[in-house]
Amino acid sequence: MLSRCIEQASLRAWPALEEERLEGWTLRFSRGYTRRANSVIPAGPLPANPEVRVAACEARYAARGLPAVFRLTSLGADPELDRVLEGRGYREIDPTGVLHRPLDDSASEASASLTELDADAWLARFACFHATPPERHATHAEIVRSIRFPCLFASVAVDGEPAACGLGVLDGECFGLFDLVTAPERRGRGLGTALVVGMLARARERGASTRG
Repeated sequence: MLSRCIEQASLRAWPALEEERLEGWTLRFSRGYTRRANSVIPAGPLPANPEVRVAACEARYAARGLPAVFRLTSLGADPELDRVLEGRGYREIDPTGVLHRPLDDSASEASASLTELDADAWLARFACFHATPPERHATHAEIVRSIRFPCLFASVAVDGEPAACGLGVLDGECFGLFDLVTAPERRGRGLGTALVVGMLARARERGASTRG
């Protein structure tokens, strides 16, 4: 199933610094940097007493000074878990839609202003555009450097000045886009579109056929 493949690729592309298995569930920890890397991923049928499993997850996150976040997807999520979490005071936050498309000829025109950077230069540019708090820089850098797949650290410029940047991760034929950001003073000018189009073109040149 394509949606399941994309889900697994997205998790591999943004790895947690630490993972723990708990009765088939995956607990991801990354010092609180992004919910994707600091959340519980339930899998399989619910145990007879799901409240006990949820409480065990909460204890493990509390031990690290983190809130317990449960990542529920449309891929076979058990509605009973939703009810259990709601009963314990959880609420839905940050609903996320995952889009995908084939990388056909419509993604073949690379932006002339697209520049590829090394990881250090890209991290510095992202931190500047995103106004990342200094205390988060080291964790972000550690996550990025732990990605085990080919990365595209891309940037576009206007009049020679950096204006937008993004991270792409190539996992087989699947290419994922992450950390897309435009400098605040440059927003609303189509630079994000130029960045994405250029990145998709580079990915297609390198063998990608799907963008998620």
